[in-house]
Amino acid sequence: MLVVPIINKSGRKHIPYLVLCLIAINAFVYFFLQIDDHRLQSEAMSYYQKSGLLQTELSAYKKYLKEKHISSAIVVENSSELTRAMFDDNRFRQQLENNLIISKEDTGYKDWRGKRDQYELKLNRIVSHRFGYSPVHNNRIALFTSMFLHGSLMHLVGNMIFLYLVGALLELAVGPFRFLTGYLITGVCATWLFGFIYPLSPGPLVGASGAIAGLMGAYTVLFWMRKITIFYSLGFYFDYAKVPAIGLLPFWLGNEFFQLSFNQGSNVAYVAHIGGLVSGSLLATCYKLIKKGGVEKVFQEDEEKDLVSRHLEKGLEKMSQLEFEKARHEFQAILAVQPDNRTVMRHLFNMAKTDPESKHFHAITAKLLGSMTQGEDQQFIQIYEEYKNICTQPQLSSSILFRLTRISLGKKMYREAEGYLANIMKKDGNAPNLPLLIMRLAEGYNASGNKKKARTCLNLLARRFPESEAGEKAKEILNSFSGSG
Repeated sequence: MLVVPIINKSGRKHIPYLVLCLIAINAFVYFFLQIDDHRLQSEAMSYYQKSGLLQTELSAYKKYLKEKHISSAIVVENSSELTRAMFDDNRFRQQLENNLIISKEDTGYKDWRGKRDQYELKLNRIVSHRFGYSPVHNNRIALFTSMFLHGSLMHLVGNMIFLYLVGALLELAVGPFRFLTGYLITGVCATWLFGFIYPLSPGPLVGASGAIAGLMGAYTVLFWMRKITIFYSLGFYFDYAKVPAIGLLPFWLGNEFFQLSFNQGSNVAYVAHIGGLVSGSLLATCYKLIKKGGVEKVFQEDEEKDLVSRHLEKGLEKMSQLEFEKARHEFQAILAVQPDNRTVMRHLFNMAKTDPESKHFHAITAKLLGSMTQGEDQQFIQIYEEYKNICTQPQLSSSILFRLTRISLGKKMYREAEGYLANIMKKDGNAPNLPLLIMRLAEGYNASGNKKKARTCLNLLARRFPESEAGEKAKEILNSFSGSG
């Protein structure tokens, strides 16, 4: 049975850069550093057979079995069963490499040792053999390096899919530094447990699955009772479901123990997976004790979207039933969590138009206009015109009127700009930017040939704002007019 979590985060702000970086590193190692591994493996095995080394060691293995009083049907000369049994017999291989099976006193020792050394040199040219973890040799650096190596393309692809599915959400929850630290620690723990359980295994153990299992264990503990969307497959049947994250831990652990018990001859390191799951869950437990509530931000956006979706659906339903007060209540609930939701503001604006003198209409119009950016001037004007045409006494703030003035001046709509400025002067005659905009209006009228209106604006500036920069400039212009007259 396959059970995998489904990520529901997308968009630029949710890109799991570290996870993608780890995937790129693993792919680079496999496609560039391990590119010759299969060829070198074939060359080493070819030498092992053609040099007579296989025959020599098979003979030594049969003698070893007889001395240990092991009788078995596999003891057939040159049989593939005997060869497989010899390679799987870790105790025999350890004694063989330590010169305890073919000793220095044996007549064929020198020839065998020379061939054996040559064979091991060929094996050490294989990247996965050299940097994969071998418990019997206790190559400690491989506790780290082995998690970046893979035995086949399918091994790599399968691991990287799981790394992305589990790692993307975890990186977002704990941050890239903690994510990387946990990934490496659990990877080392997984490999170490394999070596502890199988100390005589020659290896090499390779693959990121131990570290990924660590992420899976951390995933279940960090998200605990949160409902996680999963994809599951029973082979002939598959579907999606939502389950508490912690419920995945006993399932994943149980599956690994089941596979370990009933697939004894498998090349899959189930013990490493168990080590990863356990170490990841313990590490996540420590993290939660230190940083309580640290992963809630991951779900905040999703919960907000669900809340908005529910209120929007109810609000639209009430609108269609002309129950505007109930619809307004639903839409206001959305603005409480998404104050810049333009769609909801527009719905509230359209509803409020049925009562144009209400405080709701003035308030939502001001909010809608205030949410618009500088690049939305045309829409800004349209909303204002719609508001002005159905409202007998507009009640907009000076900041909105200032913006309307700037837009009108830019479009050379001087009469409209003059009206907005008059309203501003009624509301706040000492507004800081007012003299500057009156001067721009005077310049606009003058450029359009309306000298009378231009002089009126200049006189207003000289009289109302004599100390301002625009007022000083207006007086100079008026004086020049008098001098030329």
